[in-house]
Amino acid sequence: AAPSPQDGKAPAEGIQLRGQGETAPDLADVEWVQGKPIKKYKSGETYVICFVSPGWITTPHVLREAAALQEQHAQDKVRFICLFVAPDPSQEPPDVYLKRRPEAAKLAVASDKGEATFTAFGKLIGGVNIETAVIVDKKGKVAWHGEVFPDLAAALPVAVTDDHTPLGQLLAYRYSIKEGAKPHVEALTAAMSGRQWDQVAAEVECLFALVAHDSVD
Repeated sequence: AAPSPQDGKAPAEGIQLRGQGETAPDLADVEWVQGKPIKKYKSGETYVICFVSPGWITTPHVLREAAALQEQHAQDKVRFICLFVAPDPSQEPPDVYLKRRPEAAKLAVASDKGEATFTAFGKLIGGVNIETAVIVDKKGKVAWHGEVFPDLAAALPVAVTDDHTPLGQLLAYRYSIKEGAKPHVEALTAAMSGRQWDQVAAEVECLFALVAHDSVD
């Protein structure tokens, strides 16, 4: 997980994310469910990898946001990849799940085989959680990683440029999991592990309320 600034005050030099500037793991070990397979990152293009799962209550929100941002940044050669992880035999497979999500029709979608890609990214950036997104720059390097809400929309316009130095300051001011949200994220993770769905819904509502409050601020 990435660091969180204290009291919302950003140091002049910004912050350095774990794995930032390192070569991003490739996508050779995923099974493509939708769209043209992307086994290697193409020089000159920016990629956004969003980690999702049919069992995660936030997945529909992530898919809608990914589709909207991909359309918004089409001229910037940005390609979104939604990677389904954490497979569960009790849940519907990604291809069936997507039939109920027409908003994701234009997104490239893949399923992680054996969690190899999930594990590789986790080791590089310090962990992958629900709503985690990773921006891979035009050179195949990790430019940014964090949560889709509320920071991806703010980070992406900076990441597509050739100068990534403003990202540190941007993220230092506004980071995904702030101190006030951490207890809810931890409770949400525990509730999902224990299949306590009422508690999952309650914690997600709390997190969305915090995001809405931050947006107003």
